[in-house]
Amino acid sequence: MLTTPFSWKEGFTPKERWLGGAAPEHLDSLSELKKEMEGMDYVLVREEEMPLVIRQHSRLYELIAAQATVWQGPR
Repeated sequence: MLTTPFSWKEGFTPKERWLGGAAPEHLDSLSELKKEMEGMDYVLVREEEMPLVIRQHSRLYELIAAQATVWQGPR
């Protein structure tokens, strides 16, 4: 199972390493993830959005949706 909000930030990952590329030439990160995983013979079993709460401090929370994918590995 992989989960990610695909919220790319240059402070963590340089734009040239972003899965799917950077705006405005960017591709869809989920499509690129699928392409990479399927290229290693993984099969997508399930995908859905999952709520994710990030605590900024004691009075500020951020609610986002993470993309969850479940993969079956090669045999």
